[in-house]
Amino acid sequence: MVIFTVRNLKEVVILIDILSKYTLNTKKYFEFEDFKRAFKLYTNSEKTPELKLAIKQIKDGMNKNRTNFNRPAKYEYRITPNWLQGFVKGDGSFFIRRKDYMPIFAIMQHSIDSELMYKIADFLYDLLPLCNKEKISKSSIRISESITSKEIPSPNKESSTPKGTIP
Repeated sequence: MVIFTVRNLKEVVILIDILSKYTLNTKKYFEFEDFKRAFKLYTNSEKTPELKLAIKQIKDGMNKNRTNFNRPAKYEYRITPNWLQGFVKGDGSFFIRRKDYMPIFAIMQHSIDSELMYKIADFLYDLLPLCNKEKISKSSIRISESITSKEIPSPNKESSTPKGTIP
């Protein structure tokens, strides 16, 4: 295993600036926002027991303990070809299904990120202007919810089902 770590506070500021400008699209966004709040407290406050408690409260609400996944009203997903390439490198799969040898591409995320999956589907659909879109069948997005998973139709441009909802 290889781990890249940034500990120097001046370098962490640079990292925070970059990730504030180029926001994260997955639930990792929430972890970053909490990290940023804790960093500001840590660097702008006297090191007291109250500071330690405040940072501990932030830490205790992160990762598996998080209950609030509401993004700010002004939040916009930023999907670009380069972002998608990196995302696919980390979370994408190319495989051939055993039962019928069908080649399949998949990206799996927690259901918390289902809206992102719809945004990716829209992004890819919009990249197909040279293709005859009428020949493209409805694909599906596989949304994993803990142990179980559901397949739901991807957003159709003419669909009456609002994006981000399970029909």
